[in-house]
Amino acid sequence: TSYEEVEKVQNPCRVEDLSGIETKISPIEVEEEVLEGRLMMFHNGRGAMCLEAQEFLKTIDYPVEEFLDTQAGFRDQLEKLKTEFDQSEGMSDSFGYYPIIFINDRAFSGFNKEIKAEIIEEMEKN
Repeated sequence: TSYEEVEKVQNPCRVEDLSGIETKISPIEVEEEVLEGRLMMFHNGRGAMCLEAQEFLKTIDYPVEEFLDTQAGFRDQLEKLKTEFDQSEGMSDSFGYYPIIFINDRAFSGFNKEIKAEIIEEMEKN
């Protein structure tokens, strides 16, 4: 059963509007460069898909940058990267679920075994 099929279920992986939320954590700085050779994951560190993706990242030997939604600049940096992609792949084509993962010329929203396989395939290209 998907979250959309169950009424009144709070999905911890749903992307929330965080504008106006103040934080004292140092700002995120993403260099303006291609995403080749590294993986960038934006997430909230709470939802099942985010936790599963974090566990997966611990098992790979690949440059990874993680960004939590509580970090200053999170929304700005995520929006900047999203503008480079028409849509996301995976659980949502509109960046609707965390984690949002960027690798090479692809963007994934959500996490499951199919997305994991696609990410592994992308890592093998570099």
